Amino acid sequence: MCFMGVLLMTLAACTDFDEELEDFCQRNPGRCGIQDGEESVTFQFVQTPPLTSYVEGGWQLTFFARTQAPNRAAVQFAWTASTGTLGSQENALDSSQIQWTAPACLPSGPLASFTVTAMDPHGTTLTERFNAVGIPDCPTWSSTGPMTTGRRNHTATLLYSGEVLVTGAHAEYGTGGQAATTEVYDPITGTWQRTSTMTFGRGHHTATLLPSGQVLVTGGISESGQVLASAELLEQDSIQGVSWKSTGSMPAARYGHSATRLLSGQVLVAGGSISSGDPGTAVLYAPETGTWVSTGSMASSRQGHTATLLHSGKVLVTGGETSDGTVLASAELYDPATGKWTPTGLMTGKRRDHTATLLPSGLVLITGGDVSALASAELYAPSTGTWTSTGNMLTGRHDHSATLLPSGKVMVVGGLGSWNTLISYAELYDPASKTWAPNGNLASARSGHTATLLSSGTVLITGGLGESRLPGPGLSTSEICNPDV
Repeated sequence: MCFMGVLLMTLAACTDFDEELEDFCQRNPGRCGIQDGEESVTFQFVQTPPLTSYVEGGWQLTFFARTQAPNRAAVQFAWTASTGTLGSQENALDSSQIQWTAPACLPSGPLASFTVTAMDPHGTTLTERFNAVGIPDCPTWSSTGPMTTGRRNHTATLLYSGEVLVTGAHAEYGTGGQAATTEVYDPITGTWQRTSTMTFGRGHHTATLLPSGQVLVTGGISESGQVLASAELLEQDSIQGVSWKSTGSMPAARYGHSATRLLSGQVLVAGGSISSGDPGTAVLYAPETGTWVSTGSMASSRQGHTATLLHSGKVLVTGGETSDGTVLASAELYDPATGKWTPTGLMTGKRRDHTATLLPSGLVLITGGDVSALASAELYAPSTGTWTSTGNMLTGRHDHSATLLPSGKVMVVGGLGSWNTLISYAELYDPASKTWAPNGNLASARSGHTATLLSSGTVLITGGLGESRLPGPGLSTSEICNPDV
């Protein structure tokens, strides 16, 4: 008995039981739970997400991974994402699945990258890396050269040269002649240069590019507070340079009106606050003769309205307020062939100081407005004369800008929100999905500014009312947005 004990102790000291077990299992696979012909396994991934996946901003992807481990041991999984939002993972004994939501955009440069890590009961880990492409770059906002003076209630006009002409400024408080100044922005150098001074300083006026390359400026309020009927033309001459000359005066002085270049080249001026006569009147300017002629009157007087040239050649006027301060939901169509206005469908709500943008589809997008800073948006269908609500903006606003981008999307910038709070951020409307997404932040919050789409596809923002809100001409700063959409 003592001899057997010594023998067993000697065998235990000389035998590697793990090696013996592995050898036994190889010779007797059925008794170790291994089917005949099955090879011994090592811990490894047998299925992982694709090395590269395509995704667009806001889309969702589902990732899946599976492992094999000796004896079908339970495996723990962990997922990471460099951006976006990971959902809750769903795990099985040897697999894991998770859903990821892409951000609306990415800063230029980095990809959306991911890892999946698996760990067996012995602490051995495996890691796979993969990425996603297709998310658009986030819009980049950058300051560009400041204007030579502060401006709000001014105009900005894209010239055929690709430069931008800015005219006038807020004039009611007297600005030392600044409201008569004009300047031109050069997108190549990012600088401004003063040009000839207008005959009259003015704010709340309009500026319209004519087929000839001239710019027609109409009406507004002078620095003495006088409502203007005058109009003038900017002319560019290779010998004399840039100069302004008076052209025929409108039949009635007005400000806060709209000016729309028709397919004929004539300019339709409608509404606004008028010094005398019917505030619903409209007039036509004929560039060939430099004269004005009255045309049909709108059914309602309106200022703070919008006027949009439709693909049909008609002009859609929306909202605004009447001379007695009533805010309107009505809309009217002007037909240049007859010179008459006809009512069209009512908007879903009353609006003033809103925006109207003609989409490539022919629909018209209306956004915001000054009735408690509306966030709502709606679409007008010229074929039916009806309105339908579309996705609400992320932030209610009025006195903002809306710019149609080359992508067909619409960028809304700045404005005033609830309690007349200045807004510094932008958002983007996608007509395909009828949704809004954030689109970066301005360096300076502003309202009553201008937004001009440049030939490069970038958008130039100028002037406006700044944070100080002090009486005066407004901000002199300018910013450029590269939408990257």
